[in-house]
Parts: sequence; structure tokens; C-alpha cells
Amino acid sequence: MEARVSGGDRIESNVLSMVSRLKTPDAAAPLSHQVEHRLAAGIAIGLLQQGQRLPSETIVARIFGVSPVTLRQALDRLRARGLVRTRTGRHGGTVFTPDPHQLDTMAREELTAMSLGDIADLGGQVATVLAACARRAAATCDEHEIEALGEAARATLAVDPMGVRRAHMLLAVKLASTSRSEGLMEMALPLAGELQALSWHGPQSAAFAEQLSATCGELVAAIAAADVTRAQEITHRYAESLRSALMTARARLYAEAAAAGDGGVPGMTRRLEGLHRRLGAVREALDGLDPAEATGESGPGVVDQLLRTAAEEDAELVRGAGIAFAPGLLRDQPLWLNWWDGEEPRELRFKAHTFNVAALRYYDYTRMPWFRQPLALGRLCAYGPYLDQGGIDRVTVTVGIPVSGTVFRGSVIGADLRMDGLEAALFSGREAVDPRAGAALVNAEGRVIVSSLPGGVPGTRLPIGEAFTREPLRGADPGVEALGWSVWRTAD
Repeated sequence: MEARVSGGDRIESNVLSMVSRLKTPDAAAPLSHQVEHRLAAGIAIGLLQQGQRLPSETIVARIFGVSPVTLRQALDRLRARGLVRTRTGRHGGTVFTPDPHQLDTMAREELTAMSLGDIADLGGQVATVLAACARRAAATCDEHEIEALGEAARATLAVDPMGVRRAHMLLAVKLASTSRSEGLMEMALPLAGELQALSWHGPQSAAFAEQLSATCGELVAAIAAADVTRAQEITHRYAESLRSALMTARARLYAEAAAAGDGGVPGMTRRLEGLHRRLGAVREALDGLDPAEATGESGPGVVDQLLRTAAEEDAELVRGAGIAFAPGLLRDQPLWLNWWDGEEPRELRFKAHTFNVAALRYYDYTRMPWFRQPLALGRLCAYGPYLDQGGIDRVTVTVGIPVSGTVFRGSVIGADLRMDGLEAALFSGREAVDPRAGAALVNAEGRVIVSSLPGGVPGTRLPIGEAFTREPLRGADPGVEALGWSVWRTAD
């Protein structure tokens, strides 16, 4: 059953249950912040509507799995943002009071906080999960469910933007429900909610909304015909349309941003050259040191400070830096990393790794290209994008330089780059590349590092035969030029 929409109606518990399962960006945040984010997301996607009232605090707290005190803290934060207000008296309670401008602002802020790579990844996840739902639905649904899906698809032709957003969210929920899989429902609901919360109506035309609604109708027809393959194909097309629209909107935000700081190909080249110099300063500081003095365990020393500086001087681009010790360099530890990492810029902490070969998270960096390539080639190298499983557990690009001629010979000094930082470096700032035209930063293997191209997710190998113009990264430092990175643009 859906929530009633007439002014002042109380929200149904099942709708609040859906809202309680929406994704929160930081699982380590205080519970009150997580509840606030989920309720705000529920407002953004139209599940919680203007004028609707929450049930009692006791009921809502139970649904969200928190104490009434925590819920009140979340509501206080929403009240300060103007998203709810509390009425007293016979018809009192907490009422949702967002206006369209607020909702657009919220969605714009959410979209600005995401990179093009994040959006591409989210769209891919949504496509995979909803396609699985469509496959199951086409194989199992009955006439009643087909009728309900048809009603949900027709509702996507709503006139107002919030109605459209709500209708697409409820269609995703209905599709997941029709799959008869609790597991798929648990995956589909937060992913679809996150995607719809980004869909602010500014960049979307009426023609796009009609096209998307027509695709929804095609999907229902394929499910009704029990055409599993076609249902999957249409679902992928639907998710790709949403992803493409959001990437276009995000590219527009990059283009509208103030041109401050180093950007584009020249700016990125200069920033990589600066990082190369800072890593070189660490290498020079190792000369004459005993390896035990550079492990990072005995408190911050000269080497640790230089490693931190290597990251902190360009913290928007560089996530962390460290030394990967040559195997056997330390008498009591066959492998060792003195690595400083920061999830947030300038919040560096020593990153502990697991070197127990029997452990699930055993981190054998000696087998990794970012360690082996600098030693083999004797110069600055870059590896990625890759998912650093067991390390920082994020997609990154790692650059490294070899150490030779000292007791540290066979070690590598490296740094992890932020994917969103690489994207911002390319598409914002002075001399920025215009992402609206379709462009990608590509490594020496022809694989995408960051991109505004449709389908150009990190790691994708671009087709050589396609019409691209290529601009290599060239500057005063031959080491950076030797990386073989270039910017590919779609030819006019």
C-alpha cells in the first residue's frame, strides 16, 4: 500500500520502512545523522511528501531501529533545515514542509558531491540489480502483478517533477517486489533511492521524461510476455538513460563551476610533477638511515613527515603516501609498509596492513604492478585504476618511484591518487577540459582513468578505431611524460 497524499495525512508504516532502508553515505556517522539522511532522502525521492505527518515518535523510532532520543535529534536537524515543522494541538505532529526549490538544492548538492565515476558506478549497480529483478519478474509474475506494474509505469508520466521522481522510485520497488526475492528487494531499494535522489529536474526535459516513461511501458510489456531476455535488455537501457542524464547534469555543474586553481592538461601535469618531486625528497631522506628508523612504528620522524607532506601538499588529489620496503630488509618482518592514508583530505593516519600469509586480507605488495613496475623500469610509474583490496579498499591509481643505491635498495616510494581528485583536476580549474564534449584521461594501456564519456567507467579500454583527438601530458619533468597518460576527446 502506498502512502496517502492528501494534505496532513499520516504516513503509512510500510513507506517509512522503505525509507529506513535507504542508503546513508557514512555508516560510521552518528545514528541521528544517519536517520536524518534517510528521512531527507525519502523527501527527495517523493516517498515522504509535502504536508504528510509522521506517526508517533515511538513508532518511527522502532521502524528505524533507534531510540526516541536519537529520532528527536534527527528531527531537530531536519527542522533546522526547514524540511519539517512540528504542530501542536489536536492535529499536531511532525509535518514535512519541503518546497520545490529546497528539493532541487538538495539534489544539486548531492550531485555535486559525486564524481562522474561515482555516477557511472551507481548506474551500473542499478542496471545489474534491476535487470535481475526484471528477469525474475518475467519468469514468475501473475496477472495481478502485471496490472500493478502497468499502473506504476503509467504513473511515471506525472506532470510535476516530484511526482515523476516518486513514480520511478515506486516502479523500482514494485519491480523488485514482483521478483519475489527478498534479497533483490534489499539491494534494489537503496540503490534506486540513491539514483532518484540525484535526479533534480533542472537538466531534464519533458521529452526525456516521456521517453523514459515509454521505456517503462516497454519493460512491463516484456514482463507480461514472459520475455526474460528483452526484459533485461530494456532494464539496462532504462538505467543507462538515467545514468547518462545524470552524467550530463554533473558535467554541466563542472562547466558552471568557477575556474580557480590548476586544471586541465597543463594543471594536472604540473601537479603530478610536484608529487614526483615530493616523492623524490623522501628518497633523498632515506640516504644514511637505518631501515628501522623509517618504519613509522616509533612515532613520526623525518621520513614520516616527508611522506605526510607528499600527500598533504595536494590533498585534493593525493590520498596517501608511503614506503613499500624491499622484501627481507627488516630482520623481524619479511614485508613492511610505512603508509599514511586519509579517507578525507589532510586527515592522514598510519595505515596498518596484514602480512600474515594465512590471513584473508594478506597484502603481498611484492606481486602488485605498482611495486614491480618502478623497480623493473627504474623510473616513475603509475598503475591503475584498480581496487586496492586489502589495502585502502578503494579504487585508486598508485604512482611509485624506485629506491636504489642505498640500504633501501629494492624498495618503492609511492602515493595513492583520489579518483574524484583526478576527475576534478581534469574538468575544473583554469584551462579545464570541458566534460560536456566527452573526454577521458587515459593511461598508457588505453584504459580510462576518469571520463565523461558514456560508458567510460574507470578501467574501460577505449576503442582505438573511434574518432578521438589525443593530447599527451607533457611538461618539464620527463618522468611524468613517461607515464604515457593522455587526454582523449571526441572529435567534432
